[in-house]
Amino acid sequence: MKKLFILFFIISILFLPILKISADSISDCPPNTLCNPLGSSNNTIADILKTILDWITTKIGPPLAVLMIVVGGFQMVFASGDPERFRRGKQTIVYTVIGYGIIFLAWGVVSLIQNILGSS
Repeated sequence: MKKLFILFFIISILFLPILKISADSISDCPPNTLCNPLGSSNNTIADILKTILDWITTKIGPPLAVLMIVVGGFQMVFASGDPERFRRGKQTIVYTVIGYGIIFLAWGVVSLIQNILGSS
């Protein structure tokens, strides 16, 4: 199992350059000026939190959740009759679903606070 996690770690390191944030989004910034790297619509802390949570819930969360559910499934399939290893695979899947639910709850709390404070 340790080899499997090392393999996933190496693959994630190899694909890390794909996730880089492009500087094209701030290309409209004039030379020798300091522009907002998060975009012109992120002027308040609530907007920044909303942008970060939107990015997590749409770009990072789903692939990571699917990956961890697959890992949990592999743990259950390769348990080979060992109830402890099967239980660990089941826990991996349950904790993944709980963690993803917490991410969505955080997104909902930020949206609620924005609506209460009148931010759009």
